[in-house]
Amino acid sequence: MRTVPVVDLSLGPTAVADLIGQVCADVGYFQVTGHGMPPELLTELITVTRQFFALPTAVKERVAQPAPDQVRGWSGIGSEGITYSLDEESPADLKEKFDIGPVDHTGPHQRPNLWPAGVPGLRACWEAAYREFTRVDRILHQSAGLALGLGADAFAARYTRPVSMLRALYYPDQPEPPLPGQLRAGVHSDYGTFTLVLAENRPGALQVLDRGGEWTDVPVIPGALLVMLGDLLTEWTDDRWPATLHRVVNPRRDQAMDSDRLAFAFYSHPDYDSTVHVLPGLPGGELSPPPGTPTAGEHLRDKYVRQTSFGPGS
Repeated sequence: MRTVPVVDLSLGPTAVADLIGQVCADVGYFQVTGHGMPPELLTELITVTRQFFALPTAVKERVAQPAPDQVRGWSGIGSEGITYSLDEESPADLKEKFDIGPVDHTGPHQRPNLWPAGVPGLRACWEAAYREFTRVDRILHQSAGLALGLGADAFAARYTRPVSMLRALYYPDQPEPPLPGQLRAGVHSDYGTFTLVLAENRPGALQVLDRGGEWTDVPVIPGALLVMLGDLLTEWTDDRWPATLHRVVNPRRDQAMDSDRLAFAFYSHPDYDSTVHVLPGLPGGELSPPPGTPTAGEHLRDKYVRQTSFGPGS
């Protein structure tokens, strides 16, 4: 079993770039410390979000996700099967979720965020957290550009109006045994570039698939963020940095009634119209992609429709 590497972002751009280049190529996931996110903000984020998920279902339904391709607001247990994003069938995931998108800009492909009533301070806290995750994500992309030999600004033109999302994932206690093959979140890779994860240390947690084909438990390091690679980095680097397959497993049955768990994922997505092709400056990269090259937004929409409709995308 492989241990999860830890990268201290306070070491400086050059040292961080060297480390990130190595772990992205050889491992595919890592923890980051020294990111500078205020601990009190992260504590408040957990508190107000737990208050939201504790609301009656009828109240949460007032901010329900509007449509399969409009990833905003709340979705209940069994509303998606994320393994369908890989064109594989599975029972519905045992989780609730709440999503927001950009807080400082809008665009033709971006839906407004939905904010629940009844939890004072939730909106302000979430917007502050979104900006902090965005700041850390920018550092990661600068280091990634350096690691690839393309320069710190290699991704800047693709991130002028990004469509990144912040999601809360609530995994409730499990009074009934799951169905065969049913997990808190099925096997999948994420769809963007980097995913930044903050999670409670509770039973039934995240596992990542290492390059040797072994599932590895991800330890929760207080104050650290887990970083996983998404599909777009795989495409942009021509498989040099493969996406991280992962899942969220069920708690043991003797822990099932004291196992509720909250996690947050910041999914870094570039501009909707950014194209999915090898980055210029890398082998096989082109300044002008061929006609018909899909956009990052089209890729994202197709994946979300698959997981929420339990079938083929658009």
